[in-house]
Amino acid sequence: MNNIIEIDIENRESLIEKYNKKIVSRDLINYIIDKAFKIDSQNNIVLNINNKTNLDARVLIITGLKLEYKKLVMEKRRNNLIQFAYFIIGLLLLVISRLIGNASILKEVFLIGGWVFIWEVLEIELFHDFKNNLRAKKVKQLLKSEININE
Repeated sequence: MNNIIEIDIENRESLIEKYNKKIVSRDLINYIIDKAFKIDSQNNIVLNINNKTNLDARVLIITGLKLEYKKLVMEKRRNNLIQFAYFIIGLLLLVISRLIGNASILKEVFLIGGWVFIWEVLEIELFHDFKNNLRAKKVKQLLKSEININE
């Protein structure tokens, strides 16, 4: 079953970025992705673009979606590095808290600090990475979709 996303491009400003005329508008890419989220991932997506400009909307949109996917992959890598660093810091703080004497307030500070870093690792994985993974899957699905241009 096909699901159609209709896009009306009335002028150049609605297709391309304001400050860089060589790339597609972020608003347009976000609009396409938001509409695609309302479509089941099992269904094919068809983009019907009514283009009233003299620009090649197909190339611009495909390039924009590829850039979005690349950005999401880079963000995932960055999040993984942050998670690794936070985990090591948290683990180090927990070990230090075990080495400090029993009655010390400093022990509790290190213990709480260690768990804060560990929980931050989980928070990044459960919320940020999960949302980015869903968005990356949807962008991948859009890159495989059929694009019809009506000029």
